[in-house]
Amino acid sequence: MEHRITLQEIQQAEMMELMQRMHKQQQQYWAYAEQRDNALKKSLQKNFTKPVFPFPEFPEEVLEPVVSEDNASVHPEEEEEE
Repeated sequence: MEHRITLQEIQQAEMMELMQRMHKQQQQYWAYAEQRDNALKKSLQKNFTKPVFPFPEFPEEVLEPVVSEDNASVHPEEEEEE
């Protein structure tokens, strides 16, 4: 018997992929936030007259859109305006 993928299974797979990308971005952001907070705490523990340690560079992957541009079904209101 041949198993065919249903529309629901395809949608679930797409949703899972989207959620995995969002989870990865959230992990990257919180890792950055922890590094930033540690740098700030370390500088404030010393003395206020010393320069603040440089913050780590913000991860650019966090700023990337989670939804790809070819997936227009996510924002149907934008299609109507065009």
